[in-house]
Amino acid sequence: MDTPNTVAVAIVRQLKAWGVDVVFGAAGDAIIPLIDALAAEEGIRFHASRREDAAAFMASAYAKLTGKPGVCIGTSGPGAVNLLNGIADAAQDRVPLVAITGQVESTYVGTAYKQHFDHQILFRAFAAHTAQLANPASAAALVSRALKTGNRG
Repeated sequence: MDTPNTVAVAIVRQLKAWGVDVVFGAAGDAIIPLIDALAAEEGIRFHASRREDAAAFMASAYAKLTGKPGVCIGTSGPGAVNLLNGIADAAQDRVPLVAITGQVESTYVGTAYKQHFDHQILFRAFAAHTAQLANPASAAALVSRALKTGNRG
């Protein structure tokens, strides 16, 4: 298979390499490339929900029932915020959950652009690890670190 040339493809391939077989989420502009990459990759499926909070709770329940990391995705801005309750639920029960959010285009990061805010500040209260990924070359290391950190319980 070709070397990943997008962040989305790199993330999906790394999730699959770690044995992730399902990702829960609600579609949104900033994560359409990730949903497309999930659709193109065999052995990992996207389970759509209407809202991000439901996706995060599904991922938390999946982790509780299987012992495997739950993975959820949400778009930037309000979509990312909607993941919080499910992330907090997983954190309280000390189950592995990885939340992946979209972000505005890099040219708009740090500006007052619509739906931009610093996700790391928001998620730090609930997450053992949080980072912003912008380069496909960093995806393997960053996703691995998130999964290793989440599996420590």
